[in-house]
Amino acid sequence: MAATQPALAVLQILQAEHSPGSFLTFSSLFRFITLTSALRNDILLTQAASHPPNIAPNVIFPAINMFLAACCNLHGSDVDVYWKALKDVVWHDMSPLCVNHGRQHGITLIAPRALYSPHQTCLTEGCPVHSKASILKKAQQHQVVLYTLDHGPIATYSIHLYCAGCNTNYHHGYSIKDKTCMFYPGIPNVMQVGGHQFVETRVVRMWHTLMLVSWTSMSNSLMQNVKPPPDFPWNFELTGDHVWHNFALMEDCIEHHTTLSVPQDGDQRARFMDAISEHNIRI
Repeated sequence: MAATQPALAVLQILQAEHSPGSFLTFSSLFRFITLTSALRNDILLTQAASHPPNIAPNVIFPAINMFLAACCNLHGSDVDVYWKALKDVVWHDMSPLCVNHGRQHGITLIAPRALYSPHQTCLTEGCPVHSKASILKKAQQHQVVLYTLDHGPIATYSIHLYCAGCNTNYHHGYSIKDKTCMFYPGIPNVMQVGGHQFVETRVVRMWHTLMLVSWTSMSNSLMQNVKPPPDFPWNFELTGDHVWHNFALMEDCIEHHTTLSVPQDGDQRARFMDAISEHNIRI
């Protein structure tokens, strides 16, 4: 069924082919579309090697069928009905819409892996905004590079939130107040390792393992053949110093139950110099 078919026609087909005694609900419909969209790679993995990746398969693997039935409160046969009616909607590539319309309207929610602060409210004790538990509404976005394990380096956005009550900026991995970057506790899934460079933590761990096991140099581990989009302001280059500063210091802070803080201003090496010196003294 074409992704452009009228919605009413799709709903009528779903209702007509539903199992006797069961009902079509928007909740199950929304869950089905959301879950199957997230499972596209898993669905494709179970198809024949010759299946074109840009075409939705006619059937889905039994294990995925049972998973969808449980999550969406459907009979197994209803999953097949839903898939037949909605597969082209699920398989439709939305990225061209993001590229064509997202940036000109300042929309970053649809950017691939947009990096928001994990905190939507102010954390500063004594701040009037914190006491009210108000949602932070002032946001600013920047174009950044995210190095991922599954897709290599990708162009995306980092969005930080501002609290006017205490003049604190909340970024993806740290907050800034009084020209000091205070990192959030623990090691995040994504670390900022430069002004516009972010790396998935599992990528850092993979690079570290390659260096230990296969004697792969840091420069070779970071070799990337992917080029950024034509209108993207940054290249995809990354150095070892970018990576190891944050990662080693965060692990050290966890071990010693401390919080990593560095000056806001200065280049990457200079900002972390004091913290690195303290780390070296401890080891």
